[in-house]
Amino acid sequence: MNSLIIDLGDEDEEVQWAAAEILFNMADLTFIEPLLKALREEDEETQSHAGWCLGKIAVWGLARMQDYTSLKPVISALWEDEGIKFMAEGGMETIKSRRAVEPLIEALKNEDTIIRWVAAIGLGGIKDSRASGPLISALKDEDEFVRSAAAESLGNIGDSRAVAPLIDALKDKSNIVRTMTASAFRKIKDSRAVEPLILALHDEDGDVRWCAAEALGGIKDPRALESLTQVSAKDEDWMVRASAAEACGNIKGSIVAEK
Repeated sequence: MNSLIIDLGDEDEEVQWAAAEILFNMADLTFIEPLLKALREEDEETQSHAGWCLGKIAVWGLARMQDYTSLKPVISALWEDEGIKFMAEGGMETIKSRRAVEPLIEALKNEDTIIRWVAAIGLGGIKDSRASGPLISALKDEDEFVRSAAAESLGNIGDSRAVAPLIDALKDKSNIVRTMTASAFRKIKDSRAVEPLILALHDEDGDVRWCAAEALGGIKDPRALESLTQVSAKDEDWMVRASAAEACGNIKGSIVAEK
């Protein structure tokens, strides 16, 4: 049983898929119970490992099963605690098999919020452009965690078709969605996002401002230099000031290199 769970992380896609098929064809899925129990342990390392494994299992389960009922204990446990969510996302993002793409796209339409969230994160780990359209649609999901997962995954995929929808998402009412959207541009690095990211430097939420500064530092467009200089001197959050200062250095270095 343990070896099958380990095989879910194998570099060979066929090994991953075979392990998933065996595990999820087991009617009782008894291997899940010890991991759910480990989530309640006081030891943080044990919790972290269990969350990572369950995150991976949740994504593989969506990719392999027509009936999600037996996955309910897993996805519910992952949803209940912010710390466990973070741990589980690491596992969800390690799924690489392209054979899981179509089932996960289908799961994005599920009525269960947690299933849509798991599917969105899993698709970002696979980084297949077939998921871009469905994830763009998920930016309009009713749940902020699904929208934020979609934004993060679109950044991982790096499809230029997502730039305009992500720019719109920088105005989302949810702080977490705006944060993950700004973070997505750290990976996409598209100059069309420069002006919207400059505006995001003045967002009410410090995490959004920090990610916007990081993204602008990655894009290295001189248009952002003046605003970043002001933010590096005046923002109330030291992390934002530090990020803006580093971004200024990146842009100036890029200008010098081009001369």
